[in-house]
Amino acid sequence: MTRGLRLEFSSDPPLSLQPPDHILPSKSQLPIIRSFIPDLLSRNIIRIISSPQPLFFSRPFTVEKKDGPFRLILDLSLLNNFLLVPHFKMESVLQIASGIGHSTGFH
Repeated sequence: MTRGLRLEFSSDPPLSLQPPDHILPSKSQLPIIRSFIPDLLSRNIIRIISSPQPLFFSRPFTVEKKDGPFRLILDLSLLNNFLLVPHFKMESVLQIASGIGHSTGFH
């Protein structure tokens, strides 16, 4: 993949120049979240935006891993409301085997 994943939207998500208050991290989470920024910048996962532009903002937060350090999470649940998601049904091994048996005449 050279271009990455392209998302299809059912409607345009709301854009704003500033993050809404309800998605701002708590004061206790802020230093932990900030500690991730240098690595995310160096890996081109995030970038600095020099001039204000309308954006969709998602809530960042952290959870502590079992072995101690924190994991950064970006809550995309609000964005999911605007996505077209193709229907996909997970089949079990038994359903697949049964389907193969019926299509070949074996039961």
